[in-house]
Amino acid sequence: MFLFVALLCILTIHVPAYAKESQNTQEWIYKADLPETCYIASTAEVNGKIYIIGGTKDGTAVNQTYFYDPIRDTWSQKN
Repeated sequence: MFLFVALLCILTIHVPAYAKESQNTQEWIYKADLPETCYIASTAEVNGKIYIIGGTKDGTAVNQTYFYDPIRDTWSQKN
């Protein structure tokens, strides 16, 4: 459920941080920020990692891909 909510938020609005719902307290726990702000990006989940592909920044198209590792709580740039 939390993965669907995170992807839906990324697809529809700018979300500077990834958040997940805590199963114990039913509160949101903030996770690592995406290294760079981007809008209208494509997203995908592959092998448990969330990918952010392309998008726009300051009105200009960007050609970058980042992926989030939820186990390490880190974003990395994919080359």
